[in-house]
Amino acid sequence: MLLKDLAGEYIFNCQCRKLSKRTVHNYELILGYLLDYLSQEHGITELEQVKPQMIKQFMMSMQKKGRKPQYINDLLKVFKCFFRYLFDEGYTDTIITERVKNIKEPKVIIKTFTDEEVKDILCFQAVIFMTATL
Repeated sequence: MLLKDLAGEYIFNCQCRKLSKRTVHNYELILGYLLDYLSQEHGITELEQVKPQMIKQFMMSMQKKGRKPQYINDLLKVFKCFFRYLFDEGYTDTIITERVKNIKEPKVIIKTFTDEEVKDILCFQAVIFMTATL
């Protein structure tokens, strides 16, 4: 079956589930990225032709374009929901994205205050409090 038609059906299903207009619009854009990639790079327009390797190649192409891991993982979430929907509706026997793993995201290290900085903050607040009550 044509991927374009299935994507349209999925978007309709999202609208029926009362997802916000912004969410539905984002889903349309993100699925459009995948469908364009599959048709341009692999010549694929049918669901039966899609392989997990192609989804991974799409993710690699996004990395080469300089997209951040968080963004690529967000795209992958939409793809996983889409292919899960197709499986649940009986369009496919397997979940194509089941074996596609998220990209490792770098850990964010938060710089904390030193003991001296905390002491200065507490002393500053104490001075303001003491002068305000006089």
